[in-house]
Amino acid sequence: MSLTLRPDQARVAEYRGGYMAVPAVPGAGKTTVLAYLAADLIAAGLPAPGRVLVVTYTNSAVGNFKSRIGGFLEARGLPRTGYEVRTIHSLAVQIVRQRPEAIGWPDTFAVVDEVRRGAILSALTRRWIAGNREAWEALVRAGEERRQDALGQWDERTQSLMGRLIQSFKARRLSPEDALALTRALPEHLPLRWAAEVYQEYQRALAREGLADFDDLMLGAYRLLKGEPDLLERMQRRWTYIFEDEAQDSYRLQEQVLRLLAGPSGNLVRVGDANQAIMGSFTTAEPDLFRRFGREPGVAVRPLTMAGRSSREIIGLANELVRWTREEHPDPGCRDALEAQWIEPVPPGGGQSNPEPGGRRVLFRAFDSYRGELEGLARMAARSVREYPDATVGVLLPTNAMVDELLAELRALGAPAEAVGRTAPMERLRLASDLLAALAFLAAPHMSERREAVPGFEPYLDGWLEAACLPADELLLRMASDLRLTGADLALAQYLALRARRLLEEEPLYGLADVARELAEGLKTSGWLAEALYDRRGFEPVPGVVYVTTCHSSKGLEWDTVYVGGLTRAQFPGALTDWTPAELWFLPEDHANPEAAAVALLDRLVAAATGGGAPERSVDSPVDGPHDDPVARAKREHIAERLRLLYVAITRARCNLLLSFHRENQRGRKALPTPALVHLSQFAAKAR
Repeated sequence: MSLTLRPDQARVAEYRGGYMAVPAVPGAGKTTVLAYLAADLIAAGLPAPGRVLVVTYTNSAVGNFKSRIGGFLEARGLPRTGYEVRTIHSLAVQIVRQRPEAIGWPDTFAVVDEVRRGAILSALTRRWIAGNREAWEALVRAGEERRQDALGQWDERTQSLMGRLIQSFKARRLSPEDALALTRALPEHLPLRWAAEVYQEYQRALAREGLADFDDLMLGAYRLLKGEPDLLERMQRRWTYIFEDEAQDSYRLQEQVLRLLAGPSGNLVRVGDANQAIMGSFTTAEPDLFRRFGREPGVAVRPLTMAGRSSREIIGLANELVRWTREEHPDPGCRDALEAQWIEPVPPGGGQSNPEPGGRRVLFRAFDSYRGELEGLARMAARSVREYPDATVGVLLPTNAMVDELLAELRALGAPAEAVGRTAPMERLRLASDLLAALAFLAAPHMSERREAVPGFEPYLDGWLEAACLPADELLLRMASDLRLTGADLALAQYLALRARRLLEEEPLYGLADVARELAEGLKTSGWLAEALYDRRGFEPVPGVVYVTTCHSSKGLEWDTVYVGGLTRAQFPGALTDWTPAELWFLPEDHANPEAAAVALLDRLVAAATGGGAPERSVDSPVDGPHDDPVARAKREHIAERLRLLYVAITRARCNLLLSFHRENQRGRKALPTPALVHLSQFAAKAR
């Protein structure tokens, strides 16, 4: 497995120690370079007696890194040893498992899944609202004719708000007792105070079931490493080098754990792209952390700036978006949304060469209506796969609802279409459902209707009945073996078996019927099977199919032809006067974004409690002044993230790119293009 390094990649591969930041533009080959560097260090014997630890965020990325590092080592005639690849959360589990009793956890603790976590938070929030109805309603500003609608929306938003604020407490290393002490004096109508009370009950509920959530894992790992010097020293000896992938998605507690493992004079390499930091709306990611890391004294910065994915025309458009944002964005407060990091084409002899399609390949379209845009994009994408059978095609949209509607339009046209990254292929959904139906039958074979529900497995049922005394996880593996499942189907069955084993560990009295019921319910109501069912490891779009996904889910993928739709100010706001999804119309202006207001207040309280020099002001209002309004600041952060999302969408295209918007929304109201689209269309017109 040989690799010809470009000049920028060679500079990264020269690294031998210390702290290093690697800002990488889209398509720069950062995964390949990081894997090559790990193998190079191992071949040189530098990690000994420890190893290289690569930390990433998804299981698919773990498999990718393991394969590439192992391939580079085998090419040198070396064994596939000397490295570990882990998700950040599996790393935290590994650390906490070393000494859980030191932080008051039982040896048998389990990690709560998102379904159970959501159920616990929902129940506790509803109970809190029922007991504090007057305080909960106090923030709502809506007339009688719309009050019930407002309260319904507020109920739904409060449940998610409590979960986000509990994450914020944990990210700041605050225990439930700390949070209660900080917020006890707050007026009873402020959500931060509510969250502290729900936080305490939430942790008690987890403790009763011997559970920990992902934020607990990071907090527990941090406390162990800080409080147990011998454990920290042992972990540091185990891993001589720490590599972090996708560092732009890091958050403060995670960064602190990695810094502890590396040590102030150790070896820490962080690779990422601040211009692709698009997860802040869904996680506690803080893209500024990676930016600041690269500016610290003593941190070597070796960027990867060359990319062979896209044509020069598309690269020029992406670079112009960066330049315009930094120099001309109508809101000066948003001009740091994108780093001054420019994509460069690959020079001759540098390996992968940029596509060189002839003619004008970057286009812009305005549609009269929302429905007209969906119909128009569907027709163009369907025609593209018909007329250019050797090219891959992707359509990127801002919301899942638009994805669903476009898929329906494509299927009505008879065009082959597939959703990416959100739903599983139907055949694998059916396989999961059939396996669980078979498990339910084996739990109650006297119920004839259950046998009829699994006709495809009829030849195996008698043999499985004889094995029904096995635990559910072993029985699922037996079924997979008898069915001779391979590849992704086998991985799915193994994943179901793993989930079954965890259920049995958490509920030792569960039988086959209980496990089958729990797994089937999870399959129907949650996304916990998404990664197992739709494994993006090695995902390669094939010609002849239109792939449809959200702009967020497109990160890491690429197509020959890309359509990006829905680029209106409603989805990609450009000014403080534009609405954002985080704002609630029925709340007071200074709390319109309740999470932003609460987090700003939390940071002020923490600063005051720790001597951080917080200015004196009433804690009743989270607004610190005209230039420090947390609601306005959150809106600017949202605008900035949407600019980065547009940048990600543009850089998915290799040869052809079309950007579009609609002039009238679903309700028949006027819609405007996002300011960035207006400028880019003018820029492209001048360049012709």
